[in-house]
Amino acid sequence: MEISKERKEELLETHLLNYEMPDEQELAKLTLEELEFLIRSAEVHHKKKTFVADNFLKKIEVFNKILADKIKGCKELYCAWDRHTGYPRVMGDGSVLIFSTKEFAQKAIEHYKEQNVELELKGIRGDKQMFFWANLHWWGMEDLILDVGSYSCRLKRDDLLPPPDFSELSKAQIPVVNPALILAMARHRQILFEEKKDEQWKRAEQFLCDRMLKEVVRGEFLCPVKVVEDPKEEKDADGKKGTALQFALLQDSNGAQWMPVYTDWQSFQKIYNVKEWKGQKVSFDQLMKIAGERDFVINPGSMELRVEENRKKIIIGYFKRYKRQEAEMASGNLVEMKTGVFVGEPIAEADELKQILSEYMKKQKNIKKAYLVTKIERKDDISYLLVVEFKGERKSVFEGIAEAVKPSLGYMRLDMHEADEKAMELIGEVAPFYKKTFLGL
Repeated sequence: MEISKERKEELLETHLLNYEMPDEQELAKLTLEELEFLIRSAEVHHKKKTFVADNFLKKIEVFNKILADKIKGCKELYCAWDRHTGYPRVMGDGSVLIFSTKEFAQKAIEHYKEQNVELELKGIRGDKQMFFWANLHWWGMEDLILDVGSYSCRLKRDDLLPPPDFSELSKAQIPVVNPALILAMARHRQILFEEKKDEQWKRAEQFLCDRMLKEVVRGEFLCPVKVVEDPKEEKDADGKKGTALQFALLQDSNGAQWMPVYTDWQSFQKIYNVKEWKGQKVSFDQLMKIAGERDFVINPGSMELRVEENRKKIIIGYFKRYKRQEAEMASGNLVEMKTGVFVGEPIAEADELKQILSEYMKKQKNIKKAYLVTKIERKDDISYLLVVEFKGERKSVFEGIAEAVKPSLGYMRLDMHEADEKAMELIGEVAPFYKKTFLGL
């Protein structure tokens, strides 16, 4: 229902356009739509600097707190689920759509249907709300958009239900969950069913696929396993044989066998009876050793991810980079040069690369100096950064270097930059590993 002009003026005068903090008891009497109107208005007035010394940001915090309390008190909310993933639909910015009424939700479903996006409407009843918010933690879905018709606003899942506290549990007691992987799998699966598949789509699909495979490396999984008699062992004096672990195997329509693994107990119990099958907790490294040459499938029976030979090779490359990143961070060489970007001298593993680069550069008269650092950005993107001081054309210099080091890079990526002010500021006080002498040697 649209808020009248008179009511808007009353809300602004009473709760926003003054220097007093709003009365929380009075705010609790407002509707969801009125609270969202106040949040939107506060954001606008803060941006416009309506008051020289405003308190709009503090008021937004109060409005959001009351809004979260009112949402938790709703008898029923609605969420748009993706038919292809079996999880809430994740928007391009990573948020999940929540609706205050069935009418608003159905309008959104129809809107997406026109774009050939198949969504399903599910109610979130009052007594099931906490269960839904808890699931959002397991699924890695942090951001919500609440649609109340005329207005919508952003919410944090943690404002509705704080994250679980495992601080008093031992590592063995902490349940297996993979929120980042579930979110990455959902986003990648969604894009696979989009109708428009142009060059932009291909780049987006590749980006989401890479992100998903990187999360597999960080994952912890449950392997269905049971204890059985070992047919290779002789019976003992009591007529009993020894035991062995039997890992579950699935067979597809082509007769190929796959080893099933699961991201959490919810997914595990959809397929396996816990009275018959146990879940063995394994890291990615352990999973690769157990699977051996066999392909494996993550979460079969739901939003599955098949990992066959080609994907294995890609994931193993990411795993090596992940372990390298751990080693680089533990070395103490890296410094945070700007927010989220760590730069420093690489560990000894880079010595061979430095030697190859030096041998090549000695033969190039136009290369004067070169610096090699490790760069880690956005927590999961590790690469070498080669900063080069040279004369001549940039393209030919960098292409020559790339060709010379290509066989020795392996799983690492090499980024190159000329030694300008920006690059030198980023690498800090790192000394050059190569410097042409007066005689050019």
